[in-house]
Amino acid sequence: MTLEIIGTKGVISIDAFNQKNNVYGRASGKGNWSFWGDSMNELMLKAFVQALLEGEEVPISGIDGLRSTKVALTAYQSVHTGQPVRLNK
Repeated sequence: MTLEIIGTKGVISIDAFNQKNNVYGRASGKGNWSFWGDSMNELMLKAFVQALLEGEEVPISGIDGLRSTKVALTAYQSVHTGQPVRLNK
């Protein structure tokens, strides 16, 4: 989820999943990243490695990855055609 706020002195873009703020200021004329919270990539990788080391199921399966890829590809198809596209189960 991304929230963008545009003001008279600059723009701030808040990316909740990546847990960072992009700040573009008129005074500095450049953008800066401000990180906060946890690294979601690091947490997912740690959980994956821990599951492998302990002989448990990984938290996100190949089927999960396949399904999310189908959702993304269907979204691209919808944008390309300009029409809603039904996602097959």
